[in-house]
Amino acid sequence: MSVRALFASLYANAPQQTCVYCGAVAQYSGWDSLCNRTCYYGLCSLLGDYESSTGSTVQPDHRLVRYFTQYPEPTHSFLFEKLKVYLATLKAMAPSAQQ
Repeated sequence: MSVRALFASLYANAPQQTCVYCGAVAQYSGWDSLCNRTCYYGLCSLLGDYESSTGSTVQPDHRLVRYFTQYPEPTHSFLFEKLKVYLATLKAMAPSAQQ
């Protein structure tokens, strides 16, 4: 049995989801809001670039904000300390922006 056939049988009744990284709409295949391993590594690369940035005006890619707002405690392995601070700042500012 091929890997593709195995995934097809495992996730036969899974709902569709939109990939945060590439925007494709596809059936869930074990990656929360990501198409596959390629999009996971793409998201990791964006995260690594942001986490290693040094400018105080550098903002994270909107896909990072979307993913980590949706999954503040993701099941995949990520190191995102700087992004956590950014998201906490956004969250703290949200109520005042609505007033």
